[in-house]
Amino acid sequence: MKYLALLTSALLAACTPAAPPPGAPTAFEQAGCRIARVVDGDTVRVACGGGGTVPVRLTGFDTPETFRPRCASELARGRAATQHLSALIAQAERVDLQMQGKDRYDRSLARLTLEGRDVARRMIADGHAVPYAGGRRQNWCG
Repeated sequence: MKYLALLTSALLAACTPAAPPPGAPTAFEQAGCRIARVVDGDTVRVACGGGGTVPVRLTGFDTPETFRPRCASELARGRAATQHLSALIAQAERVDLQMQGKDRYDRSLARLTLEGRDVARRMIADGHAVPYAGGRRQNWCG
């Protein structure tokens, strides 16, 4: 628990909304943080320094579920969204997470940018997500 608190503190301190100059490492990268794994189309696990990882729910969009899908179509679309986010992150040279607090389940929330561009907009434009700011979620089976 102590490690989780330290990791969360490091994430919050490292992830600032100001964009660095082109070519400069982001605050997220300067803190030694990295996206360790893509969990699903809108959740990643972040590692800072040695040790474990923490889940971070990405803000601004929602993707189909892969863990408790309501139908086969939702599962297939969720897997496609997960693969798409993984590919976007793998291709990026500059990654930044701007922490935005916690949700009602105590998960860290953050805005993800790659090369200075908002991932939420990209996932939505590419057809893998819908805009989301909380509340009722999309029915992917209808």
